[in-house]
Amino acid sequence: MEEAVINYGVISLIPVLVVIICAVITKRSFESLLLGTIVGFLIVEKQNFIPAWLDSFYTVFKDDTVSWLGLFVVLFGALIALFERSGALAGFSIFISKFANSRRKSLLFTWFIAICMFTDDYLHNMAIGPTMKKVTDKYNVSRAKLAYLSNSTAAPLCIIVPLSTWAVFYSGLLADFNLTEGETPFESYLKVLPYLFYGFIALIISFLVANEILPNVWAMKKAEQHVAKQGVKDEVAQAIKTDDAVATHIEKEHRPTPIYNFLIPMFLLITVTIICDVNIIYGIIAALSSMFVLYLAQKIMTFAQFMETFFTGMQSMMYVIAMVLMTFILKDINLRLGLPDYIITIAQPYINASYLPVGVFIFCSIYAYVTGAFWDMAAVMMPILIPLAININADPYIIAAAIFSASALGSQLCLYGDGVILNSRACEISPVEHSMTSLPYCLLGGVIACVLFIIVG
Repeated sequence: MEEAVINYGVISLIPVLVVIICAVITKRSFESLLLGTIVGFLIVEKQNFIPAWLDSFYTVFKDDTVSWLGLFVVLFGALIALFERSGALAGFSIFISKFANSRRKSLLFTWFIAICMFTDDYLHNMAIGPTMKKVTDKYNVSRAKLAYLSNSTAAPLCIIVPLSTWAVFYSGLLADFNLTEGETPFESYLKVLPYLFYGFIALIISFLVANEILPNVWAMKKAEQHVAKQGVKDEVAQAIKTDDAVATHIEKEHRPTPIYNFLIPMFLLITVTIICDVNIIYGIIAALSSMFVLYLAQKIMTFAQFMETFFTGMQSMMYVIAMVLMTFILKDINLRLGLPDYIITIAQPYINASYLPVGVFIFCSIYAYVTGAFWDMAAVMMPILIPLAININADPYIIAAAIFSASALGSQLCLYGDGVILNSRACEISPVEHSMTSLPYCLLGGVIACVLFIIVG
């Protein structure tokens, strides 16, 4: 598959605008992405768009990142299904309910447990919803608020914890640009850490929301009012009507089992992930293996029931995989249209030394949201912005922090980003609702981060 050789200028924005406008109007995510990719390939290939569009499918299927993400998603789907059918989730919910015995406490426990899931944003987004939804449902907390608390402590947390997959990846980027000379990548990342303003601010804002100090505003206010009147089940039913993310989900009620049936697999998942160079696939395999031993030994399940549930959980993730595939195809057509180069070109005249950190943060946040690229965005921007910072005597560590902060903001907000898609699936709402209800809090965090980047600049 050939890369774009033509920069289409402002036309390159059309597919992304189609996706956003269609998603807001129809509240349907997959169809919006599908239409955006079709429009993009029509612009580039015209009458030959169908073969080119299909070729992009084949190429995306072979992409290492997509393959890894697909494996993660189906394995985690099996993990959640086994937790549900075994009664482990129900047992954990009953245990937590003893302490989270009010609406505010249920929110604060959600925030606290989310903080403990610091190794990877995918693990974070897939685990918090199923773990806490029964507890928060009891107090009529909207799934939109549950999704916000989960995702606001995902990427923002991962960029400020040096033992996360995000920190490991970004440390490698720092090493690539010789910012780690005479020190380890970990030591170099610690120099960036104090300036990761958005990560710290997002955690504080989410804590204030969990403690009900910050009020419900805009779409979040509507979601909370709807649940107060109609209940959580009605909210989930509405999500099914507007998005297929929930339609494939099958939850079976089972007798609660001891809490260790939940805690042991989760402990192994996190521990093995850290031990194995922050490789979450190994962690999931360890967790699934422990579940096999625990559940069969206690006769909670037969071998046949275990395998049936395993494959049912995998199948329940087909919609998520379809969403991820369509997102990567949208990224492909954006590259062919020259969208990243166009965004960089229009931003360059506004770059100066004094306001470089805040300019980088704003620009990279827009880039991340529009392209749906987060780690990719950092990999693209570092070769451009770090040498620029060094040439104009700006602190490269602050510039790196602005880039990494922007990636966290984009991951938390982009309605077709993998974080929002996975978290929406876990909390059983549509990606559109998740993005819209999170928007005011993300913008507040972004504005405060801008002020801090202006000060350090």
